[in-house]
Amino acid sequence: MKLKRVLAIIIAAVMVLSLAACSEWDEMNNKETYVYWLNFKPELDGILQALAEDYNEEKGVDVKIVTPDDDYEEALLRELESDEPPTLFVIGKPTAVKKFQSYAADLKETDIAKLLNTEDYNLKDEDNRLISIPYCVECFGIAANPQYVEYIGYSADEITDFDTLKTVVESIHENASWLGYDAFAAVDVNGSDS
Repeated sequence: MKLKRVLAIIIAAVMVLSLAACSEWDEMNNKETYVYWLNFKPELDGILQALAEDYNEEKGVDVKIVTPDDDYEEALLRELESDEPPTLFVIGKPTAVKKFQSYAADLKETDIAKLLNTEDYNLKDEDNRLISIPYCVECFGIAANPQYVEYIGYSADEITDFDTLKTVVESIHENASWLGYDAFAAVDVNGSDS
């Protein structure tokens, strides 16, 4: 429930941002105001569809969420060149900035940009236009099984920096044969887990 509430706030902020961009686009194309979001995160499709319905009921703005079945960037390029391009789309890395900057508006003076407390994750194009504001930030880290760490004589709480991590990892690795496990395990991911 907490995740849904956070997502609702994020989606509302993104949709408010989109309305400014969408109104300019609509004026150029003489179309009714609506938001078309090409969704990058398939795992959120159900939640986004429900939020789109709620937003439509509350604000009277038609919201279309499309989650591509194929490669996102290929789908995005196809959709951007269609007669009905998306109002919102994801530019999540520097290579995508170069590829899609000509389709993106400058978000620098938008209300949502003014609410940010850091610019560390924003993406700008070669003309220093702010063309991507993150709506989520994904990070990778170290996952540890406290039982395994304790079995070798340490506590997960002791791992506070690289040096203590290195000590624990080397100790586990040196004793892997009698422990029956090693310090690192590869997680098998498929192509959909980018």
